[in-house]
Amino acid sequence: ASERLSAMTSGRYLLKRGSEAGRRRARGLDLAVLDAYTGTERPVQTLSGGESFLAALALALGLADAVQARAGGLELEAIFVDEGFGGLDPEALDLAMDALGRLKDAGRLVGIISHVEELKERVEARVEVLSSRVGSAVRLAGKLAVRRAWFSGCARKDTKRQAASCWRARAGSVWKGFSSKAV
Repeated sequence: ASERLSAMTSGRYLLKRGSEAGRRRARGLDLAVLDAYTGTERPVQTLSGGESFLAALALALGLADAVQARAGGLELEAIFVDEGFGGLDPEALDLAMDALGRLKDAGRLVGIISHVEELKERVEARVEVLSSRVGSAVRLAGKLAVRRAWFSGCARKDTKRQAASCWRARAGSVWKGFSSKAV
């Protein structure tokens, strides 16, 4: 987690267990950050909202790494990040997206649940939930929209059986060819 936070903050922060842990009863992880700009250690509670988000993301990714390393070959192929992007300044958003991009490039599926409009431009394949007075609808966007057009030809088959067969065949080839690189 510390290495990931360092990468996400351009080397500014490292995580460590708080130095006060021996003098009082520890609660939780009792984390502190080493701030390379000031050369001091301080509680994680002093991080800004964007910095806190990056620290939480680093901890989540570090936990996933630890579980994977100790699970005897179990691979965690997907990660979903739910919100937090709205509190990031443009530089912190770039760092967070770069970190998630590196995960994607390493073969993991990365899902982002967010209302931040700027992410629409950065995410290649999206499932967008549209709400209205009569309910919600789902729209496939980006690379997923291309896949939807490919599937739409199945609806023109003569029988339901032919249409179902078309969907199964196309879905199988999509999931084989639709790697985490596309998300």
